[in-house]
Amino acid sequence: MGMFDYFYPDPPIGCHQPKCTGHIRDWQGKYSGNCLFQWRQGKIAPVDQAASEDCKLDRAKLDAIRLPTNTTIVAGWGSCDCCGSYAQFLIECTTDGEARWKNTRILAKTAAASHPEEGIIQCRGCSNIWPQVEGKQLYICPTCKSVVLVSAPAGSRKLR
Repeated sequence: MGMFDYFYPDPPIGCHQPKCTGHIRDWQGKYSGNCLFQWRQGKIAPVDQAASEDCKLDRAKLDAIRLPTNTTIVAGWGSCDCCGSYAQFLIECTTDGEARWKNTRILAKTAAASHPEEGIIQCRGCSNIWPQVEGKQLYICPTCKSVVLVSAPAGSRKLR
């Protein structure tokens, strides 16, 4: 395995495990950099570098580094900050003309969710239902295996 960079979506993507309310972190992606840079969605330069202090670039050099403009970077192998489970899907990070990471999209079969009654989630892809876990926004439907995104609380930004 070669070098890669870390990608951190904002807002973070929730864990897919049934009862876990953690978030997937440390998404690994490759483009032309691949120097363990840590990219946060919305920031123009890396926020850090996952290397020992004696090997890290100084802040001025990090601030000069950019992602490619108008491009898409695929990232995977993110793991949950709560249960440690690896994501079962990839994400796509899209940059704009200024090289700022603007959008994140889940690369998997997705389905909308509905709430036929309080505390119940229904997959609109296959109509399966299951109990909602408080604070959880992402599920994998046990029947059709679609990624099901539940509406974010009022005032927060949604993942596309």
